[in-house]
Amino acid sequence: MERRQKSIYIKSSIARIYIVLGILFVLIFVLGAIILQDFINILYAVSSTFLIIIGAVALKSPYADFDENQLIIYNFVGKIRIKYTFDDKNDIKVKNDKLYFQGEKMKISKSFVNPEEWNRLIQFYSEPDFLINELKD
Repeated sequence: MERRQKSIYIKSSIARIYIVLGILFVLIFVLGAIILQDFINILYAVSSTFLIIIGAVALKSPYADFDENQLIIYNFVGKIRIKYTFDDKNDIKVKNDKLYFQGEKMKISKSFVNPEEWNRLIQFYSEPDFLINELKD
């Protein structure tokens, strides 16, 4: 059986907030350095660019990848934060719009994801496997 991994992405508004705050902080520190003639503020401005980078990476990289056998959650810079591996997608239980694996709530946040993508994730793990197999035949 072919394994197709699906992705959900972070809300673009959250990533854009990081970018805007980064730009704002850079401008504040550069202006502070110029007005106060204290050029140590330039170091703060350079460090503020990390917010811009985090926002830009968050716009492009997925928040989570999922398929029948795993759910991988990434941090804002695209590195794997948590990887859940299971035998079958039926090992994941959906209760009150939350995902559970082995009786524990999975560490994935609905508030970081667009509602349509969250619903797609919930629907994927809510559907019984036999229905999909019947539709393929």
